[in-house]
Amino acid sequence: MTERKGVEMASEKVITNKPYRETTLILMPIILMVVVTVSFSLLTPFFLTIRNMQNLSQHMAILLICGIGETFVIILGCIDLSVAGVLTLSAIVSATTLPFVGGFLAIIVGISVGGLCGFISGLAYQFFRIPSLIVTLAMSTISLGVALIISDAQPVRAYVDSYRYIAKNEIFNIPVIWIVAAIILGLTYLVGKYTSLGRYTYALGGKEDVVNLFRIPVRKTKILIFTLAGLL
Repeated sequence: MTERKGVEMASEKVITNKPYRETTLILMPIILMVVVTVSFSLLTPFFLTIRNMQNLSQHMAILLICGIGETFVIILGCIDLSVAGVLTLSAIVSATTLPFVGGFLAIIVGISVGGLCGFISGLAYQFFRIPSLIVTLAMSTISLGVALIISDAQPVRAYVDSYRYIAKNEIFNIPVIWIVAAIILGLTYLVGKYTSLGRYTYALGGKEDVVNLFRIPVRKTKILIFTLAGLL
């Protein structure tokens, strides 16, 4: 009787503390951001200037785009450590092909390289049953190695205006990179909430054993998610 009462009390305590923990998880990043902002503002008078905030936000827009793809991988119940390596390889290949194909096609080539790396990672994870952490770590190492070979360990410069348009230009005083990040965020939100791919991803991340009992393309979904992460 005493044991049963203890279990009930423990369960009630967990249920009672759950909203508090959820609120803490939401507020903690905001509190940390405020603390960091105040600290840097006290250290230098140039931190809270408009120019610096714009520069920081442009860099964060790039991280946002990369993080969107990784969000789907994490929802799937996996992890992707290949972001830095694949991003480096895509940039090197894109900048290397720039003199031969022009700005627009060079961007397409770079995105395609990232998608190919993600596709290979998805294949290795799904068909060889290698943990996603190991697969993506290996992909990161391979990508960095290939990038060093292509660039001969030297900086690859890109001075074509059409190639740098997204990073440098503005539309109605709004940086183009912000607009691109917002569009990608909106599209991926719609994909995650209203498409079968989004529903399959949440289902696989929640209970893959149950999903296998239904006619859900598990392999196809996993490979597609890794490819999407590579593209972004």
